Amino acid sequence: MATIPAIVETGAHVEAVMNAFLSTGNADVFTRHIEAMSDEDTRSSRAIMRGSENELTPMDEFLSMALQRDIITIDDVVHYAHRYSDSLKTAAA
Repeated sequence: MATIPAIVETGAHVEAVMNAFLSTGNADVFTRHIEAMSDEDTRSSRAIMRGSENELTPMDEFLSMALQRDIITIDDVVHYAHRYSDSLKTAAA
């Protein structure tokens, strides 16, 4: 498995984090990056969403934050969603 970057500043960093997740299925790989990219507003929003049972998955939250920071594009998000969906189909087969 490739090294997971300490910080996420480029599309290549996002790719490395996503590859780590897709190869292990362990959503914990997103935790430190979500926290590092969070400010008080996003922490408050997460708490509200969690309280209303509308919490995003760690992958969705990570990709959303990377998108909001212009690290990746919406096309990249769709690409990662397809890769994740394909990995679930492969695992179920």
